[in-house]
Amino acid sequence: MRLSYDLSILRHPTAGTTRYAVELLRAMQAQVGADEIATTDGWPRLARGSRARRGLNLASDLGWLTLGAAAVVARQKSDAWFSPANVLPFALPRPKIVTILDANVVAVGDDYDRAYAAYARWMFRAAGQRADAILALSEDARQRLVADLQVPAERIVVTYPGLDHALRVAPGDRPPGLPAAYALFVGQTEPHKNVGRLVEAWSLGVPAGVALVIAGPPGRDEPRIAGLIDASPARTSIWRLGRVPEQTLARLYTDATCFVFPSLAEGFGLPPLEAMARGVPTAVADAGALPEVTAGGAIVFDPSSPEAIAAAVTRLVEDSSLRARLAVDGPAITRRYQWADTARASWRVIRAVARA
Repeated sequence: MRLSYDLSILRHPTAGTTRYAVELLRAMQAQVGADEIATTDGWPRLARGSRARRGLNLASDLGWLTLGAAAVVARQKSDAWFSPANVLPFALPRPKIVTILDANVVAVGDDYDRAYAAYARWMFRAAGQRADAILALSEDARQRLVADLQVPAERIVVTYPGLDHALRVAPGDRPPGLPAAYALFVGQTEPHKNVGRLVEAWSLGVPAGVALVIAGPPGRDEPRIAGLIDASPARTSIWRLGRVPEQTLARLYTDATCFVFPSLAEGFGLPPLEAMARGVPTAVADAGALPEVTAGGAIVFDPSSPEAIAAAVTRLVEDSSLRARLAVDGPAITRRYQWADTARASWRVIRAVARA
């Protein structure tokens, strides 16, 4: 069986979706056996920017999902098509498998550009309804796909992503001037990441001497977050680092006093698990798949309340018995998330569909 593996997501900025596509491919290649994987990169795409660029990129995407993908399948003589990133070609006379990573455009649709949210809902729903099988990253994501996008429940298989890639990166140098004690948040400053309430929590009584470090690329909420930091009474204790190299990120995790993740919607949620894997005491929002995937290895809080966020940080810093328990439970829980297992489960689904 020859499988076309769609890597067109790599034309987009680096994010969790691109990480999933690359790491799953690497693990699946290690288990390919008598089958073959033929990768394809999609049509060229411009860097994000003006409305004209968005229009050209949309045209490129639609062209790829119609003429481009069909031409690739014919050239590669593929027996099946796998997309690890939410969307499928419109008319492809081959068995089709897709991973729909989350339904955030439905769960927190108001936080997205209205036109994009409508487009994504349509594309995700269409992919789920056309696919012969759908991979979901969590049971929470599976339930949302059924309820919010009307994806057929009987075609959905939960396959948790791996985490072991994060521990392959050796910690680099500590950023100069970073405080000795800090709570870490990692992620893009998109509205649903809820970083604004995290910033607000820092003026509500977190333990003295504990800074907040925010690492990750700027998102659509970046200007508002910058304004909140500038206006905060605790602004001298809040560090906005932006995107950092992987080695620096590994150091930030390793040295963190605690990790806090207030996101309002996650289909899985890698950053808190990356912290837990290193034994960092972690708190997550009681939202989306976060309680499911952290599985008791992190405390949970109400993400709508800055006071609740501040209280969670205070517990993580001051409760020594809690810190000791989470330092043991976190690594034990995260060991269940291995890319080899994700690849094995994915191959099982793909092979069953392709040979049906």
